[in-house]
Amino acid sequence: AGCVNCHRIRGQGGLLGPDLTDLGASRSVAQIRESILKPSARPTEGFGGVAVTLRSGKRIEGIAKDNTNYSIQVMEANGQLHLLDKRDVSGIVFRKDSLMPGNYRDRLSRDEQRDLIAFLSRQAIRTASKEK
Repeated sequence: AGCVNCHRIRGQGGLLGPDLTDLGASRSVAQIRESILKPSARPTEGFGGVAVTLRSGKRIEGIAKDNTNYSIQVMEANGQLHLLDKRDVSGIVFRKDSLMPGNYRDRLSRDEQRDLIAFLSRQAIRTASKEK
């Protein structure tokens, strides 16, 4: 489904979306299902989309990683991080919806949806138990 382009699991994958390594420990199956099928219902904090237009006319789109009165950091889909001085910015548009595609209900069969949700629900960091 292309998840690896934006998400990471155990150090592998993209940087644009939330890391899914411990998703099964932090979200219920119902929450995981909603995140996949209705990603804009509750976008993950810290992963809001942004489009920044510079005074030069260049446009940078990605995730707003930091935003202060003086600067904004934007990470593009390719992982490139831009630290932009707001004096060089002519416009900033923050997205209200998720960058994650909202059409997985149509793109994935019911079996694929079930398998993906099952896989993600099992993603949890497990610590080795100590011998007594």
